[in-house]
Amino acid sequence: DQGTYRLSEDFEGDTPKIMGMNSAGWGVVENHGDWKTFEGKKHLDNNITGTEQLADPHGFDTLRAFTTKWITIPEDAVNPSISFWYKADLYDESDAIYLDIHHIETKKNGKKQYGVKRAIHFHKLAKNTAPGFAWESASLDKYKGMQVLAVFRQKITQDGPGRIFTVDNVVIEDMPSEDADSDGIPDKYDPSPN
Repeated sequence: DQGTYRLSEDFEGDTPKIMGMNSAGWGVVENHGDWKTFEGKKHLDNNITGTEQLADPHGFDTLRAFTTKWITIPEDAVNPSISFWYKADLYDESDAIYLDIHHIETKKNGKKQYGVKRAIHFHKLAKNTAPGFAWESASLDKYKGMQVLAVFRQKITQDGPGRIFTVDNVVIEDMPSEDADSDGIPDKYDPSPN
């Protein structure tokens, strides 16, 4: 199903535009133990029960959470991007969370070509992001004229305590350039812009 270009998801509504797979432990929750939501009351969480997770080294092929509709990136988009706030504690340094962009390109002959590209590889985040949330973004410029599906997935290398990866305020749109406080985060996405 095709969606409009702009997507904004803060997980506060009853029908999120990014769906977590409950069978894989992902879902929308209000908090995760002592971890609170970035803004509002809810966020996307990779381990909603906070339980020990079993090894899944083949998580490369496992869809965990994804946009519920394919989104067409216009040919004339200016700096199309996906961005979001996240916090993580992955337990083991070889664990990983990935953001993949699945895409469908319609060729000149009318045939559709499907592909997947890894956009972001989150790794060793326990040391990098604690104790707060961090902002991340990836360009979608190479997907102009294509349909895209944004997918978060998880690789677990060994059994262990509940990993945590929370996501909030996901936006797909032409990224604004205004950044009054020069912190590298557009004012529109900054929790306390100048």
